[in-house]
Amino acid sequence: MNVVELEILGEKHIPELQELLMRCSDYLAFQDGEPVKKDAAKDLLISRPDNVTIQDKIVYGIYQGQDHLLIGVVDIIMRFAGPDILSLVLLVIEPTFRGKGLGEVVHKLLEEWAHSNKFSRIRLGVLFDNEKGHRFWKRVGYEETGEIKPYLAHKFRVLEKAI
Repeated sequence: MNVVELEILGEKHIPELQELLMRCSDYLAFQDGEPVKKDAAKDLLISRPDNVTIQDKIVYGIYQGQDHLLIGVVDIIMRFAGPDILSLVLLVIEPTFRGKGLGEVVHKLLEEWAHSNKFSRIRLGVLFDNEKGHRFWKRVGYEETGEIKPYLAHKFRVLEKAI
């Protein structure tokens, strides 16, 4: 059963978030071009573009089961790309839980949250070498905008979906 809960993460969650990020190092090292840093969880909770307030950033933990196990994380920024646009900065699920439909479940929860908070679109970036991720986002209805942006040593395609 693919029942998950999203819970806002804060400073008290840093130890379990850091452990999760280490378990997700396959993707994060690919994304960042280096091993997961020892303070990656703290950085994830506070890092944002210069013109974004901390109130416009939310990091959700993805929890599953009676044991309330942290199996993934979602990082969103509100109103960065426009007043009615939600930017999905990161959605990563622990490798042992991938391929089980949880990404779609989490995405549906995120869409419902965005709609109830008056956002009309969700925007995200997919690294060029992340074909599996690109297929996933296309499958759940995202379309390429034609924009290509730099990220560290990579480039990513911008995708959007009206909700």
